[in-house]
Amino acid sequence: MLGGRPRFWATLLILLLLLIPAGLGQWDMVVAVIIGLIVSNGLVFLRGK
Repeated sequence: MLGGRPRFWATLLILLLLLIPAGLGQWDMVVAVIIGLIVSNGLVFLRGK
């Protein structure tokens, strides 16, 4: 159905859900979540999984 890349789909879902707080003007939360996604995906990439 969706394929074997669950981290990609979870990241995409989180980014789509960020449209709600962005629309409400909660930019500090949006920036914090994006930084968290970058750090977590970077750590997963560095660990090689």
